[in-house]
Amino acid sequence: MNSSSQKHFYWLDWFRFLAAFEVMAYHARAHVWAHYDQLQANSKNCLTWVFFEATHWGGQAVILFFVLSGFLVGGKVLERSLDRSFDLQAYVLDRVTRIYVPLLPVLAVSGIVGYIIGGQPISISSLLGNLTAMQSVCARSYGGNLPLWSLSYESWFYVLGGLGAVLLCGNGRAKMISLCGMMFVLALFTRLQPWYLFCWLLGAFSYLLVLADVLPSLVFAGGVAMALFGLGFSEYISAHQGSFGDFLSSGHVAYMIFSLGVALIFPFVARRVPGSAAMRRFEQTGGKLAAFSYTLYLTHYTVISLWSKFRPEKFTTVDVHSFFWFIIVSLSCLVFAYVLYLPFEAQTSRVRGWLKQRVQGRDGTMGRGQGAFPARGIAAATGPAAKEE
Repeated sequence: MNSSSQKHFYWLDWFRFLAAFEVMAYHARAHVWAHYDQLQANSKNCLTWVFFEATHWGGQAVILFFVLSGFLVGGKVLERSLDRSFDLQAYVLDRVTRIYVPLLPVLAVSGIVGYIIGGQPISISSLLGNLTAMQSVCARSYGGNLPLWSLSYESWFYVLGGLGAVLLCGNGRAKMISLCGMMFVLALFTRLQPWYLFCWLLGAFSYLLVLADVLPSLVFAGGVAMALFGLGFSEYISAHQGSFGDFLSSGHVAYMIFSLGVALIFPFVARRVPGSAAMRRFEQTGGKLAAFSYTLYLTHYTVISLWSKFRPEKFTTVDVHSFFWFIIVSLSCLVFAYVLYLPFEAQTSRVRGWLKQRVQGRDGTMGRGQGAFPARGIAAATGPAAKEE
């Protein structure tokens, strides 16, 4: 297989940003307007329906996040496990800094805002639960910041990926420890939704298509068709829930079809080199926007909750005035996320570098991390793919 460790994955940054933007737009629209069925008759038209439908795919956007995470992180772990260049200690440092550098200030803001808008007490147990990725398992999202639920899944995906690499690359004792750890994580998924893990694994294994010498266009076409079918099928199930009875009642199968579709799209798109200067600039713009997409995802609900405190009523008409409020709420989420991104998420690489220097041996290697796996390749997942995730 061809190594892709030093290759840049094109266009995926746009997927990251648009997914975060879609989740924000979904919550912002739900804050500004009542449900479509509750709108006044003169506001129910084709354009309004399209707008409400386009801002209704928050769940699908989270699925896209999970598949993309599986592709960029799980796929890289799989590749380095197969060529025995996986470095556990470097992987742990990369993933911990990726999660916690932006998360810690967000938890502080969430706690303060939760107290302001709802009088929620600062719960130490809830805070610890969110710090240890146990929200959705045995704790609630801290400060009423609902999108934090998905971070629990993301964290355990990372843990499972690292343990799987140890199982493939480690010695006998390490294999036993990793196997016990994997059993613990899988036990946690009896409290979580295991089909989200399925979506992440699809993304991880689709990374193998990047390493293939030839990727037929038919794969991309099939992925697009499946993704569109998954979107349409999930909407149909949602609109006709009662007619399905117990069969496909949850609609999860539609989400899994959608996840398989985007998993087939990513390897093809990631290899499409921009063909002109204008397209290169456009692709690079996606990278700038995606840089703070994680912070946007973590903070937008808290900002919208503040708006709900001071302007709780919902519009039942779609006009210039109500759309102006939607723009204001959305812009406030973007601006707040970017301001918080600068001193925290933007410094992730610096924090990561500082921590790595603290744990490096005198010879400049990662000490015990490579002691466990005598790798012949590179150390940490710090290339463009990891940065994009």
